Amino acid sequence: MYEEEIMKIYKESKKRYGAPKIHKMPINKGYNISLKKVQRLMNRLGIKSIIIKKFKPYTSKNRVEEKESVLNRDFSTNTINEE
Repeated sequence: MYEEEIMKIYKESKKRYGAPKIHKMPINKGYNISLKKVQRLMNRLGIKSIIIKKFKPYTSKNRVEEKESVLNRDFSTNTINEE
């Protein structure tokens, strides 16, 4: 009974939904099923959600290199509060 409902929801979501989202659908329809039960049934049916890796903007290859000082200003002081 639940297996058919889970497969229907899974196919309607284009195989994107995982157990938490699939679990919410039968609960909203009035079925009494736990998240763990949905996970077990999905495992038995051999279905998994499609996982896309998140974009990472920087890698070790794209580090910013230190550049030479363009202003060439001298910020050294000899005493306290000296400009």
